[in-house]
Amino acid sequence: MPKIRLDRDDMINRFLHIRGLEEEESGIRSPDSMRAILMDFFDFLADHEQVSDQSGGVLPTKLKSMVERRSLMPLPIETVSALLTEWRPIHRLVMDGQEILFERQTELKKMDDGTVLFGSWPQGEHGEREALRWIASVREDKRQLLISEKAVMSRPFDKKEECTWEESDIRRWLNDVFYQHAFSEDEKKRISFSSSEGVFLLSAREAGKFILSEADRKAEPTALAMKNGAGVNEQGYAFWWLRSAGQFPGSIACVDPDGAVDEGGFHCSSRFVTVRPALWVILQDEEI
Repeated sequence: MPKIRLDRDDMINRFLHIRGLEEEESGIRSPDSMRAILMDFFDFLADHEQVSDQSGGVLPTKLKSMVERRSLMPLPIETVSALLTEWRPIHRLVMDGQEILFERQTELKKMDDGTVLFGSWPQGEHGEREALRWIASVREDKRQLLISEKAVMSRPFDKKEECTWEESDIRRWLNDVFYQHAFSEDEKKRISFSSSEGVFLLSAREAGKFILSEADRKAEPTALAMKNGAGVNEQGYAFWWLRSAGQFPGSIACVDPDGAVDEGGFHCSSRFVTVRPALWVILQDEEI
C-alpha cells in the first residue's frame, strides 16, 4: 500500500491552505486558532502509536472535540477526516516523532450503486469536502472513462463574448484548480493526458455515445453548486456544459435538466450552467 511521510508542520500547513481562504472570508476562525487546535491534535497523536479511522473513528472525533472545546464552529466529522488527509478514507496513521506515516488505498473503489470513488472535492453547502463519485463509462484497452456523477460546480464556460473549448476559462480551471485540488499525487499519476488536458468536458456527440440514456444524463448539482447559483428544474436536475460550440454566436452546447443534448446551448458567459468533469483513468490489474 502506498505510503507518504509528512512533517507535522507541513501537514498543518496543508490543512490551513485548504481551509484558509474560506475561513478568512467567512470569519469562522483565524489560521492561528486552527493551528493551535492542530498542534493539540498532533500532541494527541504522539501518545498513540497507531490509530485507525473509517471517517467516524477516534481521529476526527478527537479533532472535532478540540474545535468544540475552543468554542469555535464545530466541523462535521466527515469534513475533518477528508480535509486533514486530502483524501479518504484514512487507512492507517503512525506517529513517528514529528512525522506522520499515512498508508492509503489508491485503487478505484466501486460502490454498491455502481459508481466509482476517485478523488475528493468540496461539495457540501459550506464547502465540506467529500469523496467524488464517478460513472464508469466506456473502457479502451487499459483506460476507463469516468464521468462525474454530480455537477460539481456552477460557473461560466468563459467570460468572453465568443469562445472555444481550447481557449476557454473552464478548460484551464478543470486542468488547474480542479485537477490540483481534487486528486492526490498518486491519483494524478493515474489520469491519462491528451493534448495537454487530463480533465475535460464531453462533446455533444460523446454525451450521446458515452451516456446512452437521458435518465443517466440527468445530473444533480452538489449542495455547493446549488449555493453558487446552479440552475435546476423542479426535480432538482441541472444544466451542464459540453465542450461543443452551440448554434448561436458565443453559445456552447449543454445537456438540459431532462437529460437531452441541447446543441443550441447557452451563451458561454452564463453562470447557472454547471460543470460535470470527465477523465480517462489508467486501470490497474483486475480493477472495476
